Amino acid sequence: MKKIINLKINLLAIALFFSAMACQDELPSPQDAKVSVAYIDELQNTDAVRFSVKDNGGSTSFTPRISNLSKGSAFLKVETSQEVLDAYNKKNNSKYQMLPANAFNLINTKTGEKGKSLTLHLDKNDFGGNIKVEVGEMVDAQGKKLPVSTQYAIPIALTEASSDGYVNTQIAKTGLLLLDREFKSSVLRAKRAGAHRDIRIRLKDVSKADDYENWTAQFSVRFAQMNESAGLVWPNASKGGNLYQIMYGARLTLFTTAGGKVGYNQPEFDSFKFETNKWYHFAIVFEMINNIPYFKQYVNGKLAYSGPWTGKIDWSTGFAFASTTFDGYMRELRFWDRALSLSEINSTTYFADPSAEGLVIYMPLNEETEFENVATKTKGNYEVIFTGDKDLLSFDNEFIFP
Repeated sequence: MKKIINLKINLLAIALFFSAMACQDELPSPQDAKVSVAYIDELQNTDAVRFSVKDNGGSTSFTPRISNLSKGSAFLKVETSQEVLDAYNKKNNSKYQMLPANAFNLINTKTGEKGKSLTLHLDKNDFGGNIKVEVGEMVDAQGKKLPVSTQYAIPIALTEASSDGYVNTQIAKTGLLLLDREFKSSVLRAKRAGAHRDIRIRLKDVSKADDYENWTAQFSVRFAQMNESAGLVWPNASKGGNLYQIMYGARLTLFTTAGGKVGYNQPEFDSFKFETNKWYHFAIVFEMINNIPYFKQYVNGKLAYSGPWTGKIDWSTGFAFASTTFDGYMRELRFWDRALSLSEINSTTYFADPSAEGLVIYMPLNEETEFENVATKTKGNYEVIFTGDKDLLSFDNEFIFP
């Protein structure tokens, strides 16, 4: 009997040992004063941060840190990482490119050390350090100006860390610094017309029309006046299933396929009003999920409307834009045959690759291309039809973005 009792005690001890070992893989409570984790402060709630640069450069900064104060032996190592960029692009179906190495440096603001890989040694009672990201002239290694339409990023990673009680986690250790490049572009100016006016892009051969179960429409608008109701962009709807977006003063109303009217339904847009002389980027995403149509509209990358829709919307033969009473500016009008992710929407706010997957119609609406569809996939398949006074349309105005 004594041997049996000893055997049971030994088995229990072994079980408790392995149970304790298994617990080592669990993340301790952040309130535990004996535990320290490392992370990049600015990436706690996001995996991408934007900053502005001009042709002659710009700067931003980030803060790698530990959760407890250093006792004098802690260090943090940060690096740029192509692997981080590739993983982000794959996850978000985006096409960011690494900013060429000659165009930027990471700088330890405490020591002045520069490079693409920096180690920060923390003094006693320090919690982290400041890394300045300094972007120089936007040129490649041969001195050639980098294309304004290319989306550049600086991918960063906190690759090593050490401190008392350090526990290694993968939370908030990697992310992208996205460059919002300043540029100047001509845009479409559409003045209010005295008689009926719209601009219509139409498929030449309707036998090639596609029903587009999932799609995304994008365009940017700047209102000069908002005193009357005005239509922005709407499909030709040759098979029925239209979508009207009408500005009534400073608010936008969506007309459903069943004839109903809805406004924005997200909390941030409860009392939202558009303003004159500001640019707004619109993205409409339509997606069939379990045979139920879902409709989303984003304004400047923020969700303004989301919910089931009353039926399919017919973009099969093209669309029209800039109604009679519209008075303002437009640029970057696009239609895709797939539902874009929010990351894709944000990465194409200012430009898109004409050969991008799923891009059906792309009208930059600038002085160079005017009303031309430059989408590689369908170039030459559409015609533009003007109703009303074309003299009220011009490309004489230029703006600086963003």
